[in-house]
Amino acid sequence: MYKLLKIFLVIVAVFALFSMSIHGEAAKKNVAIMPIDNNSDTVQTSSESIMYKLVAENMTNQLINVFHSSESYAVIDREKVNQTLIAVGIQENVEQEQAISIGKKVNAQCSVIGKVVSAEVTENRDKNALEAIKNITGQNSEGSENPENKESNGDVKVTKSTQAGDFEGKIIVELKFLNNETGEVIFSDEITCTETGTNGANALRTACKAVAEDFISKVVKQSPLETKTETEQQTTEENTSSDIAVIYVEGDVLYIDKGNDANIKVGDIFAIFTKSVPITDMDGKVITVRTTEVGKALVTEVNKNHSICKIIKRDDSDPNAIKRGCTAKKTDE
Repeated sequence: MYKLLKIFLVIVAVFALFSMSIHGEAAKKNVAIMPIDNNSDTVQTSSESIMYKLVAENMTNQLINVFHSSESYAVIDREKVNQTLIAVGIQENVEQEQAISIGKKVNAQCSVIGKVVSAEVTENRDKNALEAIKNITGQNSEGSENPENKESNGDVKVTKSTQAGDFEGKIIVELKFLNNETGEVIFSDEITCTETGTNGANALRTACKAVAEDFISKVVKQSPLETKTETEQQTTEENTSSDIAVIYVEGDVLYIDKGNDANIKVGDIFAIFTKSVPITDMDGKVITVRTTEVGKALVTEVNKNHSICKIIKRDDSDPNAIKRGCTAKKTDE
């Protein structure tokens, strides 16, 4: 009887652990990592082109690694993503709308896209400077090293580095984290990183890893797909109803000063107003300012604290009325 009880308890424990594992996996969000654009058509030499392609490939791999190691995300198999891209005729330079479409096809709630903005390898100046100082200070008179692996000469102290590489790799990578369900940009950042290595390729790979780790740490903080509580939803609606300012206009491109923080989504339409005549009470105190609608704009990209729009309608009487300082209000028209 005692043996049967022990067997029963073991089975219950195994079942509980299995259930916890299934629950943990179910809580993860699927993410599709798109091939990072190497942007090599912007460089002048073949060596630069090779370097950009190396960074793009390593950046893609490092992003897959860090998202795979995350407790919040499950990475869609890279081969499945690549096959889907080929099936629709896309081999490189995945655009935002394409990434969202491909993400949906492979059952991913999120997608990551990006491009290499710049990549360069130089000699490690810090190491060269360190070696120069070492040559000046030399060893102490007994020929032994100072405690804590340091050399001193008066007030000068030099820490020996066994990790500093001969080469320094600097990269700038633009990355975006997309919500495939809403089409919005959950997080966007241009990350700069400089790392050292024993050779140029090693330095660039190390920089890619650092950028990937930095990116996912920021993405996780966004918690983009969590269900909002009723209180949070009310707060969001209040933020949406408040004045939204136009902060930049160039041609048909318009920026407003609200984004994810105000629950703005791609596809939203905003009426643009200009403030004109102040309305005062009998004592001359300004009560409000009369506004005049001067156009409409369609949201095409949403970031954490700003959104980018396309102007779809202008006031025929004054086409230049839409400018910095105007206000925007969401409309269903």
